[in-house]
Amino acid sequence: MSYDRESLICAVIAALQARPRVSLGELSAALGVHRHTLDHALRGGNLNFVSLRAEAVGRAADVLRRSNPGLSKKQVAYALGFPSPSAFAHYVSYHRERRGGRAAAVLKEMDGASRERTR
Repeated sequence: MSYDRESLICAVIAALQARPRVSLGELSAALGVHRHTLDHALRGGNLNFVSLRAEAVGRAADVLRRSNPGLSKKQVAYALGFPSPSAFAHYVSYHRERRGGRAAAVLKEMDGASRERTR
């Protein structure tokens, strides 16, 4: 069976915008295609799922922080579906070391904002 690469890429991006922490397996099941098919479609477009998901998590964290400036890191972590604030920090740290990324920038901004509130 043949799939339209662009349609699959658009579906992945739309799903990540709606649910940034979705796994490739969950997403492939929802779309009714094998996870290798999704991975192949993304790689054919010079994309990869891990990077797209990290960007989606960063965007979601940014939206939460901007819409609710008083949220703590703990609240942002739980709102994004992380089991703990340390899991969120580890995720951000991992992606900062590998690529930089929006999640790392948001966490850095939150650190600065929390320091200003304590002064």
